[in-house]
Amino acid sequence: SPFWTAFALWAYGSAFSVADPARALAAWHEGLALARENRMPYWEAFIGRDAAGLDVTEGDSRDALELFDAAIELFHRAGNVAQLTITLASLSRFFERTGCIEQAAALCVDLMRQTGSVVLAPDLPDLENLLRASLGEAAFDGLSERATAELGDTVRATRRQIHLVRAQLKPSA
Repeated sequence: SPFWTAFALWAYGSAFSVADPARALAAWHEGLALARENRMPYWEAFIGRDAAGLDVTEGDSRDALELFDAAIELFHRAGNVAQLTITLASLSRFFERTGCIEQAAALCVDLMRQTGSVVLAPDLPDLENLLRASLGEAAFDGLSERATAELGDTVRATRRQIHLVRAQLKPSA
């Protein structure tokens, strides 16, 4: 069954994500191909999100942003608020790790306004504190004043930021 094979590839990748990231990415990319081939958008988004988060250290940031964008779009279209919130939180951490501090902070602020986001992404308060320290209180508070409470608005703004950041990155060799 393609569903269970995708699940097994996700689990295999998860098991190796720390000990052997290259092996994890290979499994996840195989799972992504299977999910796309068999039109399983949940697994495409779920595996894509985890692969994107790992790509920040092991792969290509442009590819990771493409995977995040697809996962956000799929979870949003499906109305899967929990997985969407987790994906957006992962992207905020990705932005922070890759030096896109303002994008990370804007997304983090928006997520902190979402009911239940800290339950779904318990590291958000720590990320908020890190980003506040990186940007400074005044700049961070300025982002807070412009933050939106609507998840759909956050998704649209975030996808625009993904496209802008991705366009600024050089393709890998």
